[in-house]
Amino acid sequence: MIGEEMKDYMTLSAIVPIALGIVIVFISILRSKSLFLAMPFVIVRNRSAIVRFLRHHKLLMILFLVGYMVVAVAMVMDVPFYSAPLVGATCFLVAVFIYLSCLLESRLLGEIQRTLRVLMPICAKCKKMRSPDSDGTDQDVWMDLEKYIVNETGAQLTHGLCPKCTKETIDEHKRTRKAEGTPES
Repeated sequence: MIGEEMKDYMTLSAIVPIALGIVIVFISILRSKSLFLAMPFVIVRNRSAIVRFLRHHKLLMILFLVGYMVVAVAMVMDVPFYSAPLVGATCFLVAVFIYLSCLLESRLLGEIQRTLRVLMPICAKCKKMRSPDSDGTDQDVWMDLEKYIVNETGAQLTHGLCPKCTKETIDEHKRTRKAEGTPES
């Protein structure tokens, strides 16, 4: 009799943490949708890989949940043949899940950092650029776009006119010549 009570106590002491694990994994699955909210901060060309990673992450959580439930049922039904391999498989899934979660987190954060690094502060009125190591309060660190590009990239710039500006420049030149009374050339 004492052996049966001890066995029931051992089963109950194992089932309670498993049941709590089931609840936590279920809540995590529901909350995993919020990870997709970070997609606008990921560079477009890398989004599909991150989305694929997120889907694998969610699938692994679902498999993990199923593994927990099967182990719990096997323990309640006192099926030791199945419970030992299932506990081993569930522990393996835990390790894979933690590994993938770390990879996902670092990849997602890295993508967001790359996106934010690409954003360049530019004045909406005069189109001057703010130096990246500035807090924006010092007037000397706001520079013309051309100077900013040369300073940041070392590129040499050439100048030309786009078709719209070419037309506007020619029209302005014609108006100026006409106002001066000079014949158009």
